Amino acid sequence: MELVVAAAVEIADESGLAAVTMAAVAKRCGFTTMSLYRHVASKDELVRRMLDETLGTAPALESADWRAGLEQWSRAMLAVLELHPWGIDVPITGMLGTHAQLSWLDRGLEAIAATPGDVVVVSLGFDTYGNDPIGDFALTTAVYHECGRRVAALGRRLVILQEGGYHRPSLGANARAWLRGAEGREYEPLPAAGFGEDGSDR
Repeated sequence: MELVVAAAVEIADESGLAAVTMAAVAKRCGFTTMSLYRHVASKDELVRRMLDETLGTAPALESADWRAGLEQWSRAMLAVLELHPWGIDVPITGMLGTHAQLSWLDRGLEAIAATPGDVVVVSLGFDTYGNDPIGDFALTTAVYHECGRRVAALGRRLVILQEGGYHRPSLGANARAWLRGAEGREYEPLPAAGFGEDGSDR
């Protein structure tokens, strides 16, 4: 598996994410295309593993001050993307389930958690939704639920400003999912018109 992921990362670094095909990775590894599937189930799984490998675990914060902590956090992320610029082209879909992805999310929240205060203001934009007409992300309704749950775990009062989201059929389901997560309630899909139970296209 390590050989396959390393080969895919090399191709992406050289020519971009679009150049990463199962055939290209197999050739780089000296495999046949079909034999590659013994190591990885699909291209989607391969890309997730590539991102996890290149992100790595988020570095520990060096300051308890939230401004300094978030500056360090953002600069560390930018440093990764400078080495692997294709990372910005990987859509964020489904649950944020990999160790690396979750470590970066939690590290950002850690900077806020270490700061005194009673209130967190959340600028909650749903233009990150997969089918938003102006966004470039691919978040699903389930992701919003998980983000709401993790933000609420800070234990602060939340002031939520809903400031973006232009796919009108999905706004209610996405807002509901985020709020259910913040309330500690289970994810309960409420499909918007034309969408599946996971909040993505059918």
